Amino acid sequence: MGTAAAGTCKAACTTAAGCPAQSCYVVSAVPAAAAGLDGIPATKLLPQYAVDGNTATRFTDGQAQVGGEYFQIDLCEDEYVNGVTVNNAVDTTDVATSFEVDVSLDGTCWKAVFNSPTQALTDEVITFPSVRARFVRYIQTGNDAAIPNMPWFSIDEITVQCGSADGGP
Repeated sequence: MGTAAAGTCKAACTTAAGCPAQSCYVVSAVPAAAAGLDGIPATKLLPQYAVDGNTATRFTDGQAQVGGEYFQIDLCEDEYVNGVTVNNAVDTTDVATSFEVDVSLDGTCWKAVFNSPTQALTDEVITFPSVRARFVRYIQTGNDAAIPNMPWFSIDEITVQCGSADGGP
């Protein structure tokens, strides 16, 4: 198990066995969340609302997709991860134009484990061979300047799936 930075991860989340629950994730996003869109209070558009178990809230940046936007999850401990599920069932047009999943043990050195040159589905289930990681990034890599109404980079809910060293669940 990895060690968590002080003040960011809950103690129970750094000592629990197995894949951390969504409530243990420490999340961030680039660019920062937008304020006051679609009649949703700005406080309900922050990164933590993409991991609250409620699709009525979400993270969104409120900007046209240009590539390089990302949503980052700190699992607060090293785990074998083998997938990510991104649910955009409520905001069906605000999906990544194309995307990549990167992982890291230290939040500095990143490795791409999945890449899709096509638009994400509204309920995207991404799988890849198990790899040890503490940090997971879902990166929007496309440019939607030519798409009418230029969709934003939004996530209703996101979860990380954990596996084992041998690649199994």
